[in-house]
Amino acid sequence: MLHFIKADLYRLFKSPGFYITLLFLSIVQILSILTESIGSVNINNPETSGQTILEGVKWTADYSAQAISHMSSILIYFGLPIFIMIIGFDLSRKTYKNIITIGITRSQYFLSKFIVFALAFLLELIFYYAVCILAGGIKNGWGNLNGDFQLHLLQVIGLQYINMLAIFSIATVTVYSLFSGVGAVITAVVIPLAITIISLVTKNEWFNYIAFQLNSDTAWLVNMNEVHWQNNFLYSISTMLLSNFIAYCIFKKKTL
Repeated sequence: MLHFIKADLYRLFKSPGFYITLLFLSIVQILSILTESIGSVNINNPETSGQTILEGVKWTADYSAQAISHMSSILIYFGLPIFIMIIGFDLSRKTYKNIITIGITRSQYFLSKFIVFALAFLLELIFYYAVCILAGGIKNGWGNLNGDFQLHLLQVIGLQYINMLAIFSIATVTVYSLFSGVGAVITAVVIPLAITIISLVTKNEWFNYIAFQLNSDTAWLVNMNEVHWQNNFLYSISTMLLSNFIAYCIFKKKTL
């Protein structure tokens, strides 16, 4: 399985699509920092939106990171090409059959694909913040990048990471059920947005915990001593594990 993971990572890092995705992501971020405006593909509460919180603030490196954290939902869209390249491509083309018949088991195939995507998306998330901190620092100065900032940033990245993995895990169920990259894309875009709308309209506490897209965009407000963030963390992990378990069970029953 380790050789298969290495081979997948090698193919990913040799793929022009991976670097084109990162290029367009960095362009969006740099434009946002240059104009000091936050774009979003999510429906936000005006009271907790980054544009409201950072109004009148100079976007130094530290504040740029805070601002960009409020538009992290764009990583769903920039993560989808990587998701399709790693998980969706072989399934939609049915080339996974060739891989399984040469000695790797279905469980090894499934687990290795998840590991490769999880690593790739983590790299993309780190790249996301590295670009914004560099751009903000070069444009307006570095601000206060002290230990407290770094610790908080790590918490934010960690929380956004598991929320995003929960979203992509739901899409994993679709891609292994239908062998359709298009279906997975629709799932990853529509379901989180629908849950966000429901959570904002109904004010239902349970929906707030599983509004992964909204929680990712507001993760800079994280305080792990608060019940909301503790529950969001648990629901994200639970959703990720349950969705992948369901996807694996479906994949296991598929005929070659």
